[in-house]
Amino acid sequence: MAPSNSTPFETGHDAFGPQAPSPNQFDFSPLFEFTIFSILPSALLLVLIPVRLWSLYGQSHKVSRSFLQSNKPV
Repeated sequence: MAPSNSTPFETGHDAFGPQAPSPNQFDFSPLFEFTIFSILPSALLLVLIPVRLWSLYGQSHKVSRSFLQSNKPV
């Protein structure tokens, strides 16, 4: 059996959490970066959107409608 060169830290791309292959290097794994910097903000936004829409639903309109409003996208 081959000797293992394991460290106290996981050193794979599929590992979750920070990696430290040597004392002077520190890096986040791609799985950790994807989870924390992409999935977590997206999930938070999806939770907050209905709350914001519910708070805006009962408020009065700030701008009155105009006849020319239908021509504005053109």
